[in-house]
Amino acid sequence: FNVSFQGDFAIAGMPILLGEDPARRGTDVQQHADTGSSIWDGAVAMSKALEQNPWLVKDRKILELGAGRGLAGLAAAALGARKVLVTDLAYCLE
Repeated sequence: FNVSFQGDFAIAGMPILLGEDPARRGTDVQQHADTGSSIWDGAVAMSKALEQNPWLVKDRKILELGAGRGLAGLAAAALGARKVLVTDLAYCLE
């Protein structure tokens, strides 16, 4: 998907602001090809699918494994999840 996360992408009318993709680290220091720093099309599709079916997350506890930049978790929070925990490798949290 060709999506901007600087105010144009919204879930339930709430803009999701993630900014530009971070600069890629050199291959000598990357972990798992630094895939966790990307926003994957699957996360965009999942976020929009949740927006169409908010009952899947509303008032529930959500765990997003391998969240990377956390788009699906942020969408769940915007849709009324009671608690959201996003996880990934340590370099994604820096």
